Amino acid sequence: MGSAPTEATTSTQGGVRASRLPYVLRQLHSLTGVVPVGVFMLVQVRVLAKATLGPRAFAEAGSFAGVLGARVWLAAMLVPFAFHASYGLFLTFRRDLSVASQPYTGNWMHAFQRATGVVGLAFIGYHGTRFWWPHAMGGAAGSAYFDLERALSTTHGGVPLLGLAYLLGLAACAFHFGLGIGHFATRWGLARARKARGLARALGAVTGIAMFAMGADAVLYLATGWRLGGTTRIDTRGDCGLAPAPAEPAAQDAPAAQDAPAAPREPNAAPAAPMPSSTEPPAP
Repeated sequence: MGSAPTEATTSTQGGVRASRLPYVLRQLHSLTGVVPVGVFMLVQVRVLAKATLGPRAFAEAGSFAGVLGARVWLAAMLVPFAFHASYGLFLTFRRDLSVASQPYTGNWMHAFQRATGVVGLAFIGYHGTRFWWPHAMGGAAGSAYFDLERALSTTHGGVPLLGLAYLLGLAACAFHFGLGIGHFATRWGLARARKARGLARALGAVTGIAMFAMGADAVLYLATGWRLGGTTRIDTRGDCGLAPAPAEPAAQDAPAAQDAPAAPREPNAAPAAPMPSSTEPPAP
């Protein structure tokens, strides 16, 4: 018969389980950063990029991305995003990484990833509550484009501050996601060899650059009317996909003079002399 587990054995097994918990949490943190959070960010940036084609294209892209409905997107995103953000903040403020005492490239990349995660979280929170959620819950077709354009193009002292903040937020999200792709491939055993890890990092870099370029082009276009290629805005305000407003009914003309009732004749007034007929002969 097998002997009953001793107190030391039980304590060792509990310690092993406790020591594996950070590993499991980091694995899940890496996974949720790519799927579904990273995929959702790519979809939203792709929708934003359609703004350079006008309000109609922007509205159509938004309706395609929201074909499942805002509540389904929220239900699929809420738990993974909340876990990724909360555990990422825990890692950021745990202070287990010091680039001052260990200024290696890997440590700098980890530090940048944590910092951009905080900036990206603030950006996503603002954009989601200010624009995405209100319009996803039934905003008028085409209004999201003009609301975003108005907000990004508003200047303070001649500077579109919110537009600059959006560029910073997009850069943070793109860097964080691009670096996360390489870490995800390494952590989940998809890139074990050194060459494979290099390819995964290159894929992450290309994805991050493409993501930032698409988003920055749209933000620059909405804020200033210019694009990254140097082209200017074409006036598309009539291309919002909305039905034209019904025309106001035309004012009815005043009744004709012949339709007006005749004025009453004064009493004892002599009758009017008859007009001579054109067939009667002239008086001698």
